[in-house]
Amino acid sequence: MESGQKVQNSPIPFFSVAATFMIGATLPTSIYRSYEQRYAFGPTAITVIFACYAAGALGALLVAGNWSDQLGRRRMLQWGLVAAAASAITFLVANGLVALMLGRILSGISAAIFTSTATVAVIEQAPHRFRHQATLAATASNLLGLGLGPFMSGVLVDLFPWPTRLPFAVHLLLVAVAAIYVSRAPETASIPEHPKLRMQRISLPAEVRTTFVPAALAGFSGPP
Repeated sequence: MESGQKVQNSPIPFFSVAATFMIGATLPTSIYRSYEQRYAFGPTAITVIFACYAAGALGALLVAGNWSDQLGRRRMLQWGLVAAAASAITFLVANGLVALMLGRILSGISAAIFTSTATVAVIEQAPHRFRHQATLAATASNLLGLGLGPFMSGVLVDLFPWPTRLPFAVHLLLVAVAAIYVSRAPETASIPEHPKLRMQRISLPAEVRTTFVPAALAGFSGPP
């Protein structure tokens, strides 16, 4: 397929991939108690781990929020895959606060890439007459993943051994499945011959403000 060719396929693969990767954003929520017991963490340490996710996500959005317009949706999603896999592996081998902080930073970077890239890809692949519904579906995929994260980790922590390892091993398998979807997905962006990578300017188009406000409120109130 030529670079920049527009393909109107089903947006479901991107929808599924976005939900899968947002699982990683909230996956540790049900595991923090185990970390407190294993490493004798206090409230300050847990708060720092929480904050690392926000730092990684905000930094990635500001630096690379518009890079998919220059490099392509699929390539940026592949970079998101790398960050998500690195996060899961870091949690798998973590043995203290510094490793957990790094894992959360990588998780934030991955979530930021998929929030900015997969959301646009879902909208671009939807038929024109369903564009407004596609915007809602893209937002719903993010929220679905955010909700599934603590649910999945909670079940694994309660019913199976290795509470601080098993959830991330399962998520790493999900990352591998998502990699297959991404590798087969069509490119929906028109990639310039000479990409120019710049930091993202903070702005909010008028046409998405009515969707952004409730999504932002839901995201703010949800667990990190």
